[in-house]
Amino acid sequence: MLYSEKVLHRQHDSFMRVGKEPMSERLVSNGRVLLPSTEARKIAGFSRQHLQRLLRAKRIEGIKLAHDWLVYEDSLRVFLAQPRKPGPKGPRKKPPQDSPGEAPMDGSDHDRNGVDKS
Repeated sequence: MLYSEKVLHRQHDSFMRVGKEPMSERLVSNGRVLLPSTEARKIAGFSRQHLQRLLRAKRIEGIKLAHDWLVYEDSLRVFLAQPRKPGPKGPRKKPPQDSPGEAPMDGSDHDRNGVDKS
């Protein structure tokens, strides 16, 4: 089998697998709308990993079906309406330097002024 035939065969298999088609319709469960995770990510602007982290931590309600998540739309909207503090964007701040009057913390043989005791 040629390489191009293998690629076409794989593409055909992926289209024919049951349950592998992306879900585009909204489902209703107990009067609540369920969104596929791909649609929830588009609405929220989150990455797949971040959305899954929120779902596992139960900060957003949803249902896990095999490897895919369905997100309750009302839970997602409530979460997005909450004010959130943005995380750090740049490099971490350096720890403050030792002041000249403090003894070194590294256990060396220096006195308070940094003069060698030996």
